[in-house]
Amino acid sequence: MKMLFVTAICVGSLGCGPASDTPTKPSPNANAAQAASPTPSLAPNTERLANSGNENAKLAVNRRQGVENPGTSGPKPTPQFRPSGENSETAVTMDKEGHFVEVRVFKDHPQFDRIEAVWIGLPLKELRFRLRNGKTITARTEKLTNLQSATTAQLLAIAGLSAQ
Repeated sequence: MKMLFVTAICVGSLGCGPASDTPTKPSPNANAAQAASPTPSLAPNTERLANSGNENAKLAVNRRQGVENPGTSGPKPTPQFRPSGENSETAVTMDKEGHFVEVRVFKDHPQFDRIEAVWIGLPLKELRFRLRNGKTITARTEKLTNLQSATTAQLLAIAGLSAQ
């Protein structure tokens, strides 16, 4: 029984070894093909992805080849504002640290001019209120789901202001 166990281990370890003990020699044509091509050849699937027109696929191919993300350089894109409740507009962007930043601009609110909510953690957000009188108030809260759906009554309470 013991001998059977030792034999099984020996046979199993032989199956895990390299496929061939002889080193493979590169073909003489491989060096000529590499010398003729200024860039390394892509695998067929990678080449198909790179030429697909899909930007995400191109970024994935660039990451595989160690190319810097071309989208990280250049000017920061401007946020795209969309209509929101209570005659305001909202947009979402990202700061340098990678936090989501929600921006809400009020067109005719008597107190609020602009509010920015920075997502510090999942429930925690830091709000910066810019008021019409020029003052800025900063507050942290876990009560706000997102800035777009918040009512001005909720925002006034978080800022510690009373309605006018």
